[in-house]
Amino acid sequence: MLKVTNFLAALITQALSDERFSGICISYWDGGDLSLSTAGKLEEKHLSISLTYSYQNSFIWARAPGFLGQWFTSIFDHVVASDHIRHAYAEADGKPFTIPGIGKYKTFITNAQQLDEVERAPQDQLSFNPIVEQQLATHIIFHGFKFDPKDPRHTIPVHSLRVLFKKNIHSVIPLLKSEVSLVFEQEFENATNNSGWIKKQPFTLSQHLFERLTNVVMVGKELADDPTFSRNVTRFIRNSRFAQEILRWTPFLIGEVIGRILMEWDGAKEMIYGRIMELLWERISNDGKTDEKPLISFALMYLCKYPEYLKPLKEEIIRLEHEPENEAKYDSMILMDSFLKETSRLQPLLSFTMARKVLKPFTFADGTHVPKNNWICAPQHVMNLDEANYSSPHTFDPFRFVPSPEASVEEVHASKFTTPSHNFLYWSGPKRPCTGRYFVSVTSKMILAEFITSYEFKLENPNLPECFAWNHMLLPHPRTKILFRRKS
Repeated sequence: MLKVTNFLAALITQALSDERFSGICISYWDGGDLSLSTAGKLEEKHLSISLTYSYQNSFIWARAPGFLGQWFTSIFDHVVASDHIRHAYAEADGKPFTIPGIGKYKTFITNAQQLDEVERAPQDQLSFNPIVEQQLATHIIFHGFKFDPKDPRHTIPVHSLRVLFKKNIHSVIPLLKSEVSLVFEQEFENATNNSGWIKKQPFTLSQHLFERLTNVVMVGKELADDPTFSRNVTRFIRNSRFAQEILRWTPFLIGEVIGRILMEWDGAKEMIYGRIMELLWERISNDGKTDEKPLISFALMYLCKYPEYLKPLKEEIIRLEHEPENEAKYDSMILMDSFLKETSRLQPLLSFTMARKVLKPFTFADGTHVPKNNWICAPQHVMNLDEANYSSPHTFDPFRFVPSPEASVEEVHASKFTTPSHNFLYWSGPKRPCTGRYFVSVTSKMILAEFITSYEFKLENPNLPECFAWNHMLLPHPRTKILFRRKS
């Protein structure tokens, strides 16, 4: 039971006299300053329950029945996060809404003006970096590396993807193309029955492909060809995902110890670092002598469900077959580009994007106020399914984004898979988009082209759901299997 003080009684009286007020919730009280938040509805004789509160021009929705209630709600949110966002989005009617989590609230914004305000906000007020550090525990997983501009090592991966890969993509593409063919040969060398069909989980197959391509680009072909190194990379990725999920629920004081145990128990991390450093020293001493997954899974599933689109895609691939292996070739795959963009519109991998942690209290132009230490996000999945943003939004239309022959240069650019906008937030916002989007685009087209031209494929069970949700992630259903057979 909460002890109702004179302060609390006065506060409730004041709130009830406000015509905008429709309920109140104590999210946590330790006898000091009260942390008041907004959420569901007020019931008699209970103070710690869900409620709603209209504030100025905004509608904020959340479920927050006390501190423990928030904790349980956050766990529950792991399973039904997408449902929470969908229902809140419908009720908010274009205004911001809020969903609780452990120690924070996530405020979701949807209109272009507010999205632009978030992107223009200074880094010392709204920042993406603390969210990455908090969610991925990079300082534990990557030997003290922090996703923070103050860490001098922070610029290395960003510069590698944003500048070096884009600058050298023309020289990397032929190597990636040969690596795709190599992985296909390894994955499909043995069929499982007399008819030549082999059964694969699309997510696992995509993971193998992207791990191989990423290894080749990031550490070079020499290490990528080492089977021991590749196995340890797979183990390292598995350990990282497991550790990140455990650390999400671990108290801060013991998180570091538990994280290091989870990451170092099987030696994969040390082996990878040791081999990379060994190769780096070898290259330094011989200077001058040494020369991503759910998206593909969903794309394959849509190709299985809508085989009528295979023919035009194949014709486009064959038309460009003898073109040089460079960026221009894959940039010319207009139909494939639209197919990938439509796939990512319906299955965006994350139910929200453009996440920012509020380092200083932030107030939008319309008066919506978000206190310090909360998050601001854009609910991209529900936005993609809104008729205000797309016609027939629930229909898979793979050539929706193909520009007309009369389109201007600006319109053609805006239609591309790699071009973010306030209506297409797959790569985050247009001012600070994902640095790896060109790599994902080129390699995805490369992989799909190999599938379309060299293999027949079909879903083992077409009646399974397309995806399942976990912690705001939208992943291919784990029971989904695709049957593949090499074309004669």
